[in-house]
Amino acid sequence: CAAASNVFVIFGDGDVVTPPVEEGALPGIVRDKLIGMPSQFVVERPVSRDDILTGAVFLTNSLNGLREAILRGGREWTSASRKIFDDLATDYESQKQKDREAKII
Repeated sequence: CAAASNVFVIFGDGDVVTPPVEEGALPGIVRDKLIGMPSQFVVERPVSRDDILTGAVFLTNSLNGLREAILRGGREWTSASRKIFDDLATDYESQKQKDREAKII
C-alpha cells in the first residue's frame, strides 16, 4: 500500500534519496534502517516530481519491506539501479535477522 509507505529514488549516479519527515515522509522503521546502514549511503533531501520521473523508485514499509515501483511515464530500471536496490534489500533483510536474533538471546 503506497499510502502507508516511504518513497526512495535511486539516481543514475548511484545516489539513493528519500524525502525528510518534514516533507511528508513517514518516520518508519524500514526507512530508519536504510538511512542508518553503514554499507549503503541513503540521503534525506526533498524529492521532486522530476526526481521521481527520472530515477528508479521503490517503496518501503514494515509489512512489505522494499518494493520496486513501476511508474507510468517513469524511467526504466537499469542494471545499476537494480543492483543498488538488491544490495539494499539484502542488507535490510540481514539487519532484520540480526535484530531478531538479538531479541531472542
